[in-house]
Amino acid sequence: MVGVFVRFSPYRRLAKNPLLKPVVDAIATYMVEARSRGLEAEKELLNDLYYTIGLAMADVAERLERLYGYKELGVPSSLVEALSDFGLGYPIIDHGEYVKRKGKFYFISHPYNASKEDFEKLIRFCNAYDLNFTVHGNSSYFPGHTFSICIYRKDYGSLGKWFLKKHAESHLKEGR
Repeated sequence: MVGVFVRFSPYRRLAKNPLLKPVVDAIATYMVEARSRGLEAEKELLNDLYYTIGLAMADVAERLERLYGYKELGVPSSLVEALSDFGLGYPIIDHGEYVKRKGKFYFISHPYNASKEDFEKLIRFCNAYDLNFTVHGNSSYFPGHTFSICIYRKDYGSLGKWFLKKHAESHLKEGR
């Protein structure tokens, strides 16, 4: 049964790698065993597998980020304050990190979900500060559970002191 599972699954390509073959076989065996235990037990076992693989993938993603030169920096407090001023917080701003990769700076949020209204606030925020953002289906925080939103300057420059200045200017315009 395990061979049939691997033969007809996306794992087939991975099973050819001798280092991954035992892992793929173990997952396939686990899934077959889960199927044999009845619907409720299968749901529980598959949920356990899903979360365990997600956590393992977060470790893999973190290692890959380090190998590719991804450096985590402290999130500028002026950025946090400005996000808050626009009503941006949980759920769209969750597990935030400020990073530098290949000389480019990004603020990355790893939310579990976000609504249309959340994205409308994010668009207003980015328009006000002349920033861009991209949304990615993958996230290194908890793969399979979170997605990522990368907010960045159009020239990919640092958000630190630049953002502090922009944020102060916006406060002066509003008379704060």
